[in-house]
Amino acid sequence: MGVVKKLYPFKEATYTWDKFEAVDAEIIRQGQRAQKALTGGGIVCPGSPSSIPMGPAPLFPSLRLPRTETSLEHYQALSDVASDAISGLGATITHHHAGRTQLPSVVRQGSGPAFPGYVGWRKIAVDPDWIMNPGMLLDRLPDHLKIVG
Repeated sequence: MGVVKKLYPFKEATYTWDKFEAVDAEIIRQGQRAQKALTGGGIVCPGSPSSIPMGPAPLFPSLRLPRTETSLEHYQALSDVASDAISGLGATITHHHAGRTQLPSVVRQGSGPAFPGYVGWRKIAVDPDWIMNPGMLLDRLPDHLKIVG
């Protein structure tokens, strides 16, 4: 038997100080409810590795018993709950380690259809052979978005 510790929304959330108490409490409440439904329990508690004058940037670590056969499904479901809670409360997902598994929730927050082109042409400029972190944020760009000239 073991304990799995994962960052529970797998991202940082930022918001202004005036929303701190209410937003923190609600993200924890929604996370604990989802974790109990999915895994039977666990602990969700905020940590604040950084903050800025305008507000905190907390993480929400989670401790729970592992269920090997459903770990990936639980991980994604908890991440989706966190994404929805964060955006629904008017906060922003800002964690610098967010990657491809979080991209759909980031797009739902408003990056829209321009995101692949916006990020893609920058990637082409610094990594034209797509060697660094291939497929992490996006797959190769469709032909109609290639840079020419």
